[in-house]
Amino acid sequence: KSVYLNKYMDFIYSNDNCKNKTPQEIFPEEYARRVIQEDKQVLNGEVLVVEDQLPDKSGNLKTYQTHKFRYRGADNTWQIGGVSLDITEKKKTEQDLKILSNAIHHSPACVIITNLKREIQFVNPSFTQITGYNPEDVINKEISLLSVDNHPDSIYEEAMSCVLSGKDWQGEFHHQKKNGEKYWELASISPVKNNKGDISHFVVISEDITSRKKNEKELIDAKEKAEESNRLKTAFLANLSHEIRTPMNAIIGFSNLLLDEDMSFEEKVKLNNLINDNSNNLLKLIDDVIDISKIQAGDIELNKTDCFINKLLLDLYVSFSIKVENDDKKNIHLSLQKNTSLNDFSFVTDPARLKQILYNLIENAIKFTSKGFVEFGYSIIEEENKIQFYVIDSGIGISNEKFDLIYDLFRQADESFTREHGGTGIGLSIAKKLVDHLNGEIWIQSTPKQGTNIYFTLPLKEQEPKIEESKIISDYKYDWQNKVVLVADDIDLNYQLIEEILTPTKAKILWAKDGQEAVNLCLNNNNIDLVLMDINMPVMDGLEATQRIKQHKKELKIFGQTAYIRENDREKCLNAGFDNYISKPIKIDSLLSIIDQIFTKN
Repeated sequence: KSVYLNKYMDFIYSNDNCKNKTPQEIFPEEYARRVIQEDKQVLNGEVLVVEDQLPDKSGNLKTYQTHKFRYRGADNTWQIGGVSLDITEKKKTEQDLKILSNAIHHSPACVIITNLKREIQFVNPSFTQITGYNPEDVINKEISLLSVDNHPDSIYEEAMSCVLSGKDWQGEFHHQKKNGEKYWELASISPVKNNKGDISHFVVISEDITSRKKNEKELIDAKEKAEESNRLKTAFLANLSHEIRTPMNAIIGFSNLLLDEDMSFEEKVKLNNLINDNSNNLLKLIDDVIDISKIQAGDIELNKTDCFINKLLLDLYVSFSIKVENDDKKNIHLSLQKNTSLNDFSFVTDPARLKQILYNLIENAIKFTSKGFVEFGYSIIEEENKIQFYVIDSGIGISNEKFDLIYDLFRQADESFTREHGGTGIGLSIAKKLVDHLNGEIWIQSTPKQGTNIYFTLPLKEQEPKIEESKIISDYKYDWQNKVVLVADDIDLNYQLIEEILTPTKAKILWAKDGQEAVNLCLNNNNIDLVLMDINMPVMDGLEATQRIKQHKKELKIFGQTAYIRENDREKCLNAGFDNYISKPIKIDSLLSIIDQIFTKN
């Protein structure tokens, strides 16, 4: 009989039931065979360590580890001994650790374990996948190697303070990968305590939230943009209502005044001019709104043809000079600089759109300049085959951070100026879109309270010199080759405009730049047939100059040029000796018709 006695079987079988019995008599056949085989190995000198799962007296499975060995008994024969330990809890702990280790190894989250010095002791594969660092790159190195230089230290201090107090901490870190790429992570840091209850390690579990942060930012930006767009559209509609009502009130009010039968003809002319001006302002506003709608819909139309740029700029200059002169709130010197004096210089673009761009830019410059100057013009950049236009002013200026915003729809550089300066905030947006459509570039240089420079370039496709014929002049076919006209005006562009109008008539044109020079020319030249005299000139104004000329040459026809006729202007002109006056802006057909009547009578 075997003396085998397995101590752990005491839970099932008493000592008496097992004593002096063979394994076959105690255990199931398969288990008994294994026990007999193990006994043989032990008797041959082997020391075996085996594990078994057996039920206890309550039927619960327990895990036992048995160490089997041989020893000599009292009769000097080999005996088999063994010691069994209940390792159920140990096995369970090992199994839990195995599951945990497997979970950490395959987790998509980044897991880092550090000691109290924040030196990395362990990283899982996801750490390498996310950061690009291999374990050997970071083990025993401080976790701070992941930090971005500009990341605030206060976040790390807050995290460490929280974890050292025994609590878990959760927050966001801005870190960088091995290749220098920045990324955001959501991290959870927990303390690990030893058997004594002291913190020995930190566990950092994090996930890459860069994409989420980007999406969140895009959503926030989209929300803010939508709210801003809604606010701007609301402001635009309010401004639009104001901008429409202002000229409409003037049109309706002045129209009613025209019904007054006692009103003089001159006053009616003045009101009629005001109605026309406000109607044109209203029409411009409607055109701008339609244009911006077309631009947004991608339905903008371009008609590229020969553009006689000097004439185009001169027209703009005359138009705006009248506006500036008539505005009592403005003290602005308006000037135009041309790259070439050739009136027939042209290049291929859309003249109407180019004029619209310049009109909006000049209008803005004047709007935001109370005193000082506004200058516009162009230059040729031959090496780049471009023509560069500019509009500069000494107005309120724009801060650098506003440069991009002012091109947005319904924007102004400082929206607090909206009430003071008016406007709908779409002028610059239209200008930029049109420049883009014409394959050009636009940019701004500005300093607050010192002025603004706006430049834009267009491709230069210069044409052979051509003469743009005036339809009005060609229709009337005036021939004044034996006539001499003196133009008295201190502004050269005003002279150039009249010169351009009269040149096709073959009349000889003289120019006086002030009243005194006009007097001298008239008194020393008996061939002058007509004088076009500006009222406001340096040295001597037009009224005094006319009086002096008329003292010696009463028959010489002198026409006054004035921006607008006030109530007493007609009386002043007639008292000074003017034969008539011409209001600015000068209309070509009216000017030619009046001059022709004088020359025909003579």
